[in-house]
Parts: sequence; structure tokens; C-alpha cells
Amino acid sequence: MTTLPLACPSTPPSKVVNLDGVLVRFRVCFPRGSAGLASAPNGIQLIFKGDSKTDFASLYTPWTNIDPSWEGRCMDFSYRVSRISEGNRYGAL
Repeated sequence: MTTLPLACPSTPPSKVVNLDGVLVRFRVCFPRGSAGLASAPNGIQLIFKGDSKTDFASLYTPWTNIDPSWEGRCMDFSYRVSRISEGNRYGAL
């Protein structure tokens, strides 16, 4: 049996945070079976939504297929999100 860590408690920021150019790091723990089928793999992607009530702009990380070797383990990921850098532009915020 794998013991997975609990999510860290978080306090929402008191103001809007600009994530343009920020390195986003996160850890995901994958239970057995989470990779899905080889013909239809599951994956992970983070989406950061804008604060505007009328504009649904977002920044997001690229889709990453879950490798079957990750099952039963926790994996660390990092992506730089940007609305202006070529090659890192996964959305616009």
C-alpha cells in the first residue's frame, strides 16, 4: 500500500496574482489504474483562470499523458506559463 501525502492547506491570495512567466511546480500522486488504456491514455493539465467577470482568458500547462510507470507513485512537475514567450504560450491571461 502506498501512503500518499495530503494536500497542503492553502490560503487564497488577497489580490489578483499575475502568473505570466511564473514557473509552476506541483506534485501529483497517481493511484493504480490512473494511466488509463494505452489506446486512450489519461493525462494531467493545470488551468489558471482570469479574474474578469466577462473575460474567460486562461493560462494553462500543456497536456501530459500519465505514464503507467507513475502509478502508485508521486511525481513532481514544473512548467513555465507565459502569455508572450514563444514555445511557452499555452494560453493568454
